[in-house]
Amino acid sequence: MAPSTSKAARIDVAMNQVTPSRILETSKESKPKKLSPGRPKALTNREYYIGVALGGLLARTSGEIKDHQMEDIKKEANRWGDFMTQG
Repeated sequence: MAPSTSKAARIDVAMNQVTPSRILETSKESKPKKLSPGRPKALTNREYYIGVALGGLLARTSGEIKDHQMEDIKKEANRWGDFMTQG
């Protein structure tokens, strides 16, 4: 039968194992690695023109935009984007 140790004795042993270097090691391990954002995806001309058209359409809209209006505005912006990229 193994000798039983008191809770205070176990805490003392655990506290003796904590050193500044050990704390530093564990803090380095727990830090999340920074992800580099990389290069942003380039916009196509069509996507750019859709964004410009959408900004103009939203600017001319007065008041609150309803759900059915959002779909119409989106379709109209896509039509403008297609129109602007036609050669």
